[in-house]
Amino acid sequence: MVQILEQDVCRLTGAKYALGLNLGRSAIQLALESFNFPAQSEVIVPSFSCVGVIMPVIQAGLEPVLADVDRHFNLKAQSVKQGLSPRTRALILPHLSGKYAQDTEPILEIAAQNGLKVIEDASQAFGLQHQGTWAGRFGDVGIFSFGLGKNLFGPGGGMLITDDATVIASCQSRTLGRENRESVRRRVAAFVGGYQFPRLKFLGRFALKMIRCDWKSPPEDASLKRFAYPVYRMSDLEAALAWCQMGRYREIIDRRQSNAQTLLASGALAQTGLDLPNPEDHIFTKFLVSTATCPESAMALRKLLYCHGIEPELSYTPLHLRKPFAGYRRTDMTETERRWQGAFAIPVNPRLSPRAMARIIRVTKNFSVSGPKIGSMVRH
Repeated sequence: MVQILEQDVCRLTGAKYALGLNLGRSAIQLALESFNFPAQSEVIVPSFSCVGVIMPVIQAGLEPVLADVDRHFNLKAQSVKQGLSPRTRALILPHLSGKYAQDTEPILEIAAQNGLKVIEDASQAFGLQHQGTWAGRFGDVGIFSFGLGKNLFGPGGGMLITDDATVIASCQSRTLGRENRESVRRRVAAFVGGYQFPRLKFLGRFALKMIRCDWKSPPEDASLKRFAYPVYRMSDLEAALAWCQMGRYREIIDRRQSNAQTLLASGALAQTGLDLPNPEDHIFTKFLVSTATCPESAMALRKLLYCHGIEPELSYTPLHLRKPFAGYRRTDMTETERRWQGAFAIPVNPRLSPRAMARIIRVTKNFSVSGPKIGSMVRH
């Protein structure tokens, strides 16, 4: 099944080579290692991203350099320039939330001028195309992820794509074992259970937040060990789960875009004071809203949605503000620091029915920056 999935990903994207791995972050690590950079070479990474982007750099024996993002939370070209040094060898360019990074072309130009390798992180952008080219095909290597919340989603799995025969030869020469079957089975069972009883899962998380009055992330220690991960080949079971969705990838994207357009066209979010996503070149893997001026409004809307049984998704705490990664900051973080506290995603996933979307719209229409307090708005 892994081989079949690899062949179909090549067929869809036009890439010459594909390699299935246990995680998208494993694909980033193998790509970096395939370039054979000198130890402690630097790799530019957006600070507004998950640990799955920075840890592959560290595990490959390289040094990440954290950079700022634009208002859509994608890597900013000017910040890439600020982060350059004689030791810079590569950069990681994500298309966060399924939004094509608007600085892709100038970033590719900076990379070409400075001899940098580009790893294009399309983990949240499977199926995104810009002027007929798939996201993941603009850099030296492209990365996909098939984990939770992705367009082709399951309990795990990732993919590396490239046209570079040297890169794929290096990756394939690695002796990569298969993950223990029992570990895969437990992960799949937990995944299936979460989707079999989603309401119960939501109520448990909601109750915990209400009991603790905890709507923020808990403090973390400075250890990197808990973020480390092993690199394996993809399991056949997870490859099968991704493959059976591939024939419907266009339908999945169409449903996400339709739900997002319904939410935008309703005007329900216009009075919230939040900055809304630009639908151009966007497949809405996530409908990410933010604010640079009033994070309290974002927090209030998140609580309101939760109280109505609608689960928003918290976005990232910037890596430069997290203890294990604070030392990797080199550039200014103006946009990241202005926006991150007010950033969260409103559900637009393809399983949502018109009735569910109507409820999201109804709840958000009842909210305004100067509106009543949350407690007075809860309907049981």
